[in-house]
Amino acid sequence: MVYVTHDQVEAMSMADRVILLSCGRIEQNGTPADLYETPANIFVARFIGTPPMNLLRLDNGGSEAVIAGTDGPGVAPLAWAGGMLGVRPEHVLLARDGPFTARVESVEYLGADSLLLCRIGEQILTARVAGRVGVTGGDSVHLSWARGASHFFDAATGIRLATEPIHQTATMFA
Repeated sequence: MVYVTHDQVEAMSMADRVILLSCGRIEQNGTPADLYETPANIFVARFIGTPPMNLLRLDNGGSEAVIAGTDGPGVAPLAWAGGMLGVRPEHVLLARDGPFTARVESVEYLGADSLLLCRIGEQILTARVAGRVGVTGGDSVHLSWARGASHFFDAATGIRLATEPIHQTATMFA
């Protein structure tokens, strides 16, 4: 049976396979887990998931690619500078000594979760954390995420660079 919906929650919860279209073009064809865990491109990465996946520009950090506007640490091979790092909000962790320092722009308390909008370098990143958090706008926090939670994309084409990150020194368990 074929079922058509514009609701990603319906598609993810009801389907064995999802064909995600944009402007009449197939962006990805796979299981709901495929689309969530290994999005083929930036469109799929941002379409699947609530809130959408964070996308951070990468710059040349000397020996490795770093998140644009930061002094490091390196997150990817230098060849990927100019690309995009994707990490889902639910994979971003508040960490006592995390590798990334960010400034909290705002906190949205939703009951079961809180959404933290954080400035990391020049860019905004959303973290979805459990319950109520003891931070407010203007606070400095440390962030981290598991190595396998990083996704890398070509900024010009939007295509996924690799299904497994090749190298990350900074994306570690909190």
